[in-house]
Amino acid sequence: MKNKIRKCGYARVLTLTEEHSLIGQTEYYKSVIENDPNAEFAGICADKKNGKDARHCPQLAEMIRACRRGEIDYINHEKHIPFRPKAS
Repeated sequence: MKNKIRKCGYARVLTLTEEHSLIGQTEYYKSVIENDPNAEFAGICADKKNGKDARHCPQLAEMIRACRRGEIDYINHEKHIPFRPKAS
């Protein structure tokens, strides 16, 4: 049996007034991952922060740490980022 890809969804909004968008994004990513027969749902992370730097997005930073620990293989986001650790 082929190993399933552990996928996590990442949603982010810039302001608290966009809460409805955050809910919609998290529901969308969860549905997409759960309906993928080759994927294992690894969770959803969401931030209500502005900024491209992970230091300003604590959920993003934690998700990246989980990738480095080997707990997540793929991040569903608007750009669909596969995680590939750097070779040591």
